[in-house]
Amino acid sequence: MAFTLSTRADNLGTKIVEDISAAATGQNNVFGAAANLFALLINNSLNASTTVYLKLWNHNSPTVGTTLPHMVIPCAGGQTRQYTFDAGANFAIGISYACVTGSADASTASPSAAVSIALLAT
Repeated sequence: MAFTLSTRADNLGTKIVEDISAAATGQNNVFGAAANLFALLINNSLNASTTVYLKLWNHNSPTVGTTLPHMVIPCAGGQTRQYTFDAGANFAIGISYACVTGSADASTASPSAAVSIALLAT
């Protein structure tokens, strides 16, 4: 799993993280600093019958299944979902994420097929 970070001039956000295979192993502090999250996209179309959960932490290096997430965002099997945060969701430390198949804080199982995500922040 690898993610890309790109910086773009835009009225809403300036940084975009894209990950074409988000998993339970997660990524830490993807923007490298504090960030305000304005939108996210979860593409779970390859997991037809499994809901996935994108867990987001306001933390530089959380432990998936142990560190309590700041947000848990669902996406039903076979679906693509977009979420927006009008005023921006503040992550004062940094944004870390993982994608798992259970909503419980202790969930650590990766989806069986690739889940693509995109995060838009400033």
